[in-house]
Amino acid sequence: MNKMNKINTTKKVEHCKKTFCPKMLLQQKKTLKKIGNTFAKAFKGKPLKGMNSMLNTPKMRKKMLDSCVKGYCNPSCKNTMFEAGKEFPKALEKKLKGQKRGNDVLNIIKKMRKSMFGNKNTVLKNDFYNGISKKNTNRLKKDGAISGCTMMVMK
Repeated sequence: MNKMNKINTTKKVEHCKKTFCPKMLLQQKKTLKKIGNTFAKAFKGKPLKGMNSMLNTPKMRKKMLDSCVKGYCNPSCKNTMFEAGKEFPKALEKKLKGQKRGNDVLNIIKKMRKSMFGNKNTVLKNDFYNGISKKNTNRLKKDGAISGCTMMVMK
C-alpha cells in the first residue's frame, strides 16, 4: 500500500469511528435494554438495574467501541476470522489463546472459518462479508461503515 492510500484508509477509519460507531453503540444499548426489560417481565421481576449501569462503564463502552471498529471500520477485516488467506490469522489466534476459555473459542472460530471459506481464499467482497445481503451492505455503507466483518447485522 502506498503512502497516499494509507493516509486515505486512515481517514476513512477515523471517519467511520466518529460517524458509524456512535450510532451503532446507541442502537446496541437500546437493544440490550429491551432484552433486559423483556427478560425481567418474563420472570416477574423489575428491569435489570445492573445491566444498565454495566453498559455505562468506561470499560464496557471501550469493549463495545473496539468491537464496532473491528467489525465495521476495518478494511480487509484484518485480524478477524474474515481476513483473506488460507491460514488462520496469527494475531487473532494469539489474542484468543490469551483469554479465558480461549482455546475453546479458537477451535469454534477455526471450524466456522473453515466452513465459510471452503476452498476459497476470501469471503469478502469490497471489504464486506459476502454473506451479508446487498441491502444490509448498502445500509451499512450509507451509515458510515467501511467494512462488514460480521455475520449478523443489527437493524
